[in-house]
Amino acid sequence: MNSKLCKKCNKIKDLINFRARYTNCRVCEKVWHAKNYQKNKARILKRNAEWRKTHPGKVAEYARNALLRSYGITQKQYDAMLIDQDKRCAICRRADTGRKNSNLFLIDHCHKTRKVRGLLCHKCNVSIGLLRESAVTLRSAIEYLSKSLQSS
Repeated sequence: MNSKLCKKCNKIKDLINFRARYTNCRVCEKVWHAKNYQKNKARILKRNAEWRKTHPGKVAEYARNALLRSYGITQKQYDAMLIDQDKRCAICRRADTGRKNSNLFLIDHCHKTRKVRGLLCHKCNVSIGLLRESAVTLRSAIEYLSKSLQSS
């Protein structure tokens, strides 16, 4: 038996369209959750805010895990990169992450390939983004700064 009847839409669908032990298909569940959220938005937001306040460690852990998943790396890989970088930013070599609410370095990656390059502090990560990840622009900025230092 590779199919199942959805109790909500009364359609027979492949098992891949159901979560384990759910009687409604994923599409019907998604619709139900969206309607339920809109109907109970204020109560849900209040409950979630209260939970975040009482579980700050869990919030940080969930955020970290989501970040790692989004770049396709594990906590072990993150830790290995951090050790390889002497627990410092790969560019400025500072040990401070430059982030108020987190002691985690940011995961730098190529926006075209999504390949992870290393771990950066907030300022270095923003700088690379502002330079549009362009080595040519960075070289030009270095030349510009060098000229201004020579004329001082």
